[in-house]
Amino acid sequence: MKTVVKLVPFSVLMVALLALGGCGEDDTAEDTGKKVDEWVAESKDALEDAGDDVKDLAEDARDDLDDKATDVGNAIEDACENAKEQLDTEDKDC
Repeated sequence: MKTVVKLVPFSVLMVALLALGGCGEDDTAEDTGKKVDEWVAESKDALEDAGDDVKDLAEDARDDLDDKATDVGNAIEDACENAKEQLDTEDKDC
C-alpha cells in the first residue's frame, strides 16, 4: 500500500510532463521520447521495489505464522503433560 501511495503522485507528475512535453517550442519528439524512456525505467524500478516489498511482507507473515504454530504446539504439549501429572500417570511425556 505504501508503494501505491508513492506511485500515485509520481504517475500524475509523469502524465503532466508528457502532456506538457508537446507544448514547449524547445521540446522535440526526441526529448519527449527520452522523457518517456526515463519514466518507463523509473516505473519499472518502482514496480520491482513494490514486488520486493510484497515478497518481504509475505516472508515476515510466514515466519510469524511459523512462530505462532510452534507456540500453539508447545502450549498443547504443556497442557498434556500437566494433565498426565495431575492424573499421576507413569508416562509424563506427550
